Amino acid sequence: PVEEKLFVKELIKTGKFTEEEGRNFIRRMLREASIYESKPGHYNRV
Repeated sequence: PVEEKLFVKELIKTGKFTEEEGRNFIRRMLREASIYESKPGHYNRV
């Protein structure tokens, strides 16, 4: 599992996302079932 803060930090490092865009991207991936929240604030790939 990847912690949300670390996930957002890595997305920002790519240069393609701001913090807000990174959080929105994570929410979109959750909706599309590309990832799931294994425990509050931690994500896994499907």
